[in-house]
Amino acid sequence: MNAKIITLVLIGALTGCGGGGGDEGGSAGDSGSTGDGGTPTPVSSGSDVAAVSETEVELRTMSELSIPDGFSFNPVMGHKFDVDLSSLSTDRAYISIYSEFTQNSDGTYTPNYNSRVTSSSLSAGVASLDFCISEAQEQVLAEVWYYDGSEPVQQTFTQADTYWVW
Repeated sequence: MNAKIITLVLIGALTGCGGGGGDEGGSAGDSGSTGDGGTPTPVSSGSDVAAVSETEVELRTMSELSIPDGFSFNPVMGHKFDVDLSSLSTDRAYISIYSEFTQNSDGTYTPNYNSRVTSSSLSAGVASLDFCISEAQEQVLAEVWYYDGSEPVQQTFTQADTYWVW
């Protein structure tokens, strides 16, 4: 019984909420037109009416556009990142690449862990990662964590190169 009453009330409310706003042309008795804000704009009568000049917007077609040679519409760039830390240590390690990070006063970096682009384990201190980042990204942070609990090894890289060797 309760569900039937609720259904009838909702049907009545939806029916009463009709679309409205159908005729925007106005009627013969209107003394003005409505602008974007919905407030009437008075219409002057007589010889004081200023001529309204409308500027036409010239639309361009795709064939009229000129695109320089070598321009890419793809804002994402591929990168290859080779890591060789075998001279430092061949212990088990894990590398992560971050797109967002802040530099601390002591020269270390604090990554935004939600901005991790890619990660991989290092085998005997060596790894190779392929990933894509936006061309607007100026720098990334590479961070290597060893499983012995020591502080991570960190290095920033710029996007100028598409192939990085650490």
